[in-house]
Amino acid sequence: PVNAIDVGLEALSQLGVKFGKKISKLVLARELIKTKHMMKGLCIMSLSDHFTMDDENRLLAMNIMDMLLAITYGSNQALFVLITLKTVQWSVSYGVSKYSSMAFACYGILLCSGMGDVAEGIKFGKVSMSLLERFSAKDMESKVILANSAFVSAWAEPGYLTHKHCLRGYEVGMQTGDITWAMLNIKNGTEIALIVGKPLSYVEEECRSCFKVMHEYKQKHVINWLLPVWQFVLNLMGCSNDPSVLSGSVMQQEDLLKHCNENEDRNLRNIITLYRLWAAFYFEEFDLAGTLVQDIQDMNQTNRATNIIWRCALLQGLTAFTLAQRNKSRKWKAHAIKITSKVQEWVKKGAVNCNHILLMLEAETAVLNGDKELAKQKYDAAITASARVGFIHDRALANERAGKYMLQSGDTY
Repeated sequence: PVNAIDVGLEALSQLGVKFGKKISKLVLARELIKTKHMMKGLCIMSLSDHFTMDDENRLLAMNIMDMLLAITYGSNQALFVLITLKTVQWSVSYGVSKYSSMAFACYGILLCSGMGDVAEGIKFGKVSMSLLERFSAKDMESKVILANSAFVSAWAEPGYLTHKHCLRGYEVGMQTGDITWAMLNIKNGTEIALIVGKPLSYVEEECRSCFKVMHEYKQKHVINWLLPVWQFVLNLMGCSNDPSVLSGSVMQQEDLLKHCNENEDRNLRNIITLYRLWAAFYFEEFDLAGTLVQDIQDMNQTNRATNIIWRCALLQGLTAFTLAQRNKSRKWKAHAIKITSKVQEWVKKGAVNCNHILLMLEAETAVLNGDKELAKQKYDAAITASARVGFIHDRALANERAGKYMLQSGDTY
């Protein structure tokens, strides 16, 4: 990726578009303020009908920056942000093109993650999809669908719809020969299928089918992202010696972690750690879960805006509350409160799919404070909210947590 980035930056430099090798926080802040100022008073949805960019050199530069967005997302977050802001600024100032569809989708990613404005992010995601249609940009469709379904709409759209969009992204990617984006869509769709509670046998078969296609097209990188999901599903199905360890017929945990260390792959390491945490929590290995909570690096730097972010928050929060209750630990209580506050901010900013998570964490807060009636209310609300957005596993989890608490407190609910 580093060589590809250097080549892309050199090509842009020859077109008069220059990015510094070292990007400071001051530079990012300045460009962000500039972008937000350009948006002030502008109807976001009107960008779908904005005038068309017709300068050939700028279109060529937009094409190169579009390619760099895909490369820098996982390898150079500062450059990803800067290029996103540049392509958005150009789209507003010089007109929109098919490349603006990815630019606005990536801006939506920034709004849903670091800037914490999910409602605005959703609007830019809608603009990006409308521009695809306007410019008949079939060659852009697979990656723009992924950007929206995995990073933007996943925060507020019912899970079954996100799953449907991912399948569409896979289909159009295969039709247009955009294989990598097709594979990323189907991998994301498989994760969503797990989250929304598709039968484990269905998810396992999807993983197996995905693996075959990815192997055929030599998509080794995407395969590595799929393996922790697949092994976790197999663990849930009882197909491993130790369900809290991601080792079995499809992967060996230590081997994949060794690969992460050798290749400095923090993205994959965090994915593995999330599914290890998920397994440890489900199988009540709470001490291991606590260790994994502390091992997780900054998810928002490696997996910006993905559903992994809020899945991680749910598991981190519940683990912290469990250890705070068991160990009477102030440290874990403080961590649990910190996670709850973060989710609360997401919900305030329009993250509908986090509402049931917040309610569950608020129920755990009430449990920790000994407020039985409030705990009941919050658990009931969490059960209802998780059912409303189609997260069956989370509904079951809320029922389980409520039931255990009531049994411990001698209450029949």
